Amino acid sequence: MRDLIKNEIIKYVSESKENWFEEIDDHYYDEPVIKFTSADEPLFAEYKKIIGNYHLTPGEAFEKKNGYCFVLLEMKYLFGGLSSISKVV
Repeated sequence: MRDLIKNEIIKYVSESKENWFEEIDDHYYDEPVIKFTSADEPLFAEYKKIIGNYHLTPGEAFEKKNGYCFVLLEMKYLFGGLSSISKVV
């Protein structure tokens, strides 16, 4: 499953027309570095403390979606501000 997710993200970034800079005839971004961690990682609880209670940890987001896991990739600069790609896995 990790390879599937990683390959989909890499494919999207490498093939997206929004990742092409015409003036230099090359990509804006190279292949992304993709890592995985547990939803129970203590760092996510720290984010919630810093950002606010409205911020969901990965475990809370998973529970809120009734057990469906969504892979969400946010690319802020690339793709004009904020774009999200969601795939049900």
